[in-house]
Amino acid sequence: MYYQNSIEMPERVQKWGCYATVISAAVAGRTKRSISQEDFVNCVIESERRRYLTEDPEAPGTFMYVADPTGIFRLFGLNVRYLGKKDADYICQPNEIEILLWRRWNEKTRKYIYHFTLGNGRGMTVYDPWAPFSKTASEGELRSKRIFLDLGEVAA
Repeated sequence: MYYQNSIEMPERVQKWGCYATVISAAVAGRTKRSISQEDFVNCVIESERRRYLTEDPEAPGTFMYVADPTGIFRLFGLNVRYLGKKDADYICQPNEIEILLWRRWNEKTRKYIYHFTLGNGRGMTVYDPWAPFSKTASEGELRSKRIFLDLGEVAA
């Protein structure tokens, strides 16, 4: 598996690509298919072309904002339905995918830092896209979850 901070990743992925990287890991886990780093980067480019990934409307100059997560899931090969943003204590059903949002205060920048990881359905990280692990996920607080219903693989 690759990580958003791999040297070969485009700079925008290294800086802001945690959500998209987590989506690819979720698809790989659900479909039992390997997604290469090259395929991941190509999917990012296609997601940007389709406007599934955009500049963050609330933070101009930052990219990789996930405007359409279900579209990105489809590009990677899995149909899902977005069930919404849920509280940190939400427990998933077996057919649901959990993406965790973590938050940590950065004293140096005097701002919160946010980071997405893939959850196990019960709020525990099973894949962190920042190698070897992110300080935000390991020291921060779980703020919320993005929940998706797995509808099966995209037809070839």
